[in-house]
Amino acid sequence: MSADDTWRNTLEACDLKASRTELATHEQALIDDIALNNLRSAWDGATALLEREEVDSSLTALSAMQSFVERFLREELELARIRVARLNGADIPTPLPPLGALDEDEWALMQATWEAARLPMPASRYEAALAVKRLRECTGDKSPCDLTLKDGMLFRSALLTQLSRARAKSSLSLVRSILKTAAAENRIPLGVSLAFESVKIEVPEKAVRSYQPFSVDQLQAFFNGPVHSHGQRPAKGGGDAAFWLPLLAVFDGMRLEEAGSLVCGALSQRSGRYWLHIGRSKTAAGLREVPLHRKLEQLGFIEYFFAHRAGRRDDEPLFPSLRFGSKENQTHMFSTWVNDYIDKHVVDDPAYVFHSFRNNFEDAATAAGVAEDVRRALMGHAQVAMTRRYGKKDGRNRRVFPDRVLVEAIDMVRYDELDLSRVTLDASTYSTARRRNCSS
Repeated sequence: MSADDTWRNTLEACDLKASRTELATHEQALIDDIALNNLRSAWDGATALLEREEVDSSLTALSAMQSFVERFLREELELARIRVARLNGADIPTPLPPLGALDEDEWALMQATWEAARLPMPASRYEAALAVKRLRECTGDKSPCDLTLKDGMLFRSALLTQLSRARAKSSLSLVRSILKTAAAENRIPLGVSLAFESVKIEVPEKAVRSYQPFSVDQLQAFFNGPVHSHGQRPAKGGGDAAFWLPLLAVFDGMRLEEAGSLVCGALSQRSGRYWLHIGRSKTAAGLREVPLHRKLEQLGFIEYFFAHRAGRRDDEPLFPSLRFGSKENQTHMFSTWVNDYIDKHVVDDPAYVFHSFRNNFEDAATAAGVAEDVRRALMGHAQVAMTRRYGKKDGRNRRVFPDRVLVEAIDMVRYDELDLSRVTLDASTYSTARRRNCSS
């Protein structure tokens, strides 16, 4: 556009007609190329642009390069139309180029833009900020506008020396996502985003940690432990949270943060059952309502709930003794405690963590014959592509099942060989609160 400004300033009145004809011919040629998906001429121009921005297109994945060329072609058409309109008298100013060298606050602005576009969970925001910090340290706090493929490769090497391959891949992916959003907002050149998009970290399938469900004996050992059989309430485990969170995971399939972030307004009644509203989750699909498992009722959860919500607002936490950690998660510190507890009382193996309870729930539901799409609804998993097309949807285009279907499914989840007779919670202090709440 700035070159067009210079060119127009050199035109004489006698040149206008020929220039309009030339630009109109160029515009039509670009339209034809788009209509025929002919990328040959645009490919050379796009490659030349990347070379000027020090991006080696030969190292870029073919699919990413093709997408870039297609976008380049459409931008060329838009530029041609603007140039024609200017020659016809339209007042179209030249836009400002992408920002130059950025100060510290600009990184924060880029992260805020990414957060607004992607709506990441607190843990992802924390990891993204950490990844950006590592990138800035690695490149000497180089301006994002000046980042090149060489910087991306340097960052990749630094991550692999500091982290496991799986964590390094995750960290690199977060940075790529931030840069891609910044490029879409014209805060950095598109070539910067494309350069980092071509940098990859492969993780062998066998190296990906897979958390295992507990065996029946391991579940028995956990619930025979001091928290559930002797009334121990460790402060690091969030007091009563240490008792209830594993039970909510194994009988209602909740993720750790979903259970730990329950609030005093989470429990309601309909269709003859109690339901728990999960208002904080890893994904949008995780925001859901699930029937309370009968075993949780038998163990005293309803009494506990009504006793602890008495005199408190609906948005106050049900487990107020949980301590926030550096990732803004309500259960960050609990996670450390419970995994140490599992190592001490159940099995010292990194494949067994709190998430194993959720795996137990899925295994029990599968073994009982609960349909996959219903399991997904109970556990807060997004429906697979085919199942999303059918059935009733909510405002987020998610499958909605009748209460009866979800209640029947939750009642099918059983652990027949698990003896919970030693799991006790003194509910005497809760009974009055429950009677008062039920009568109101």
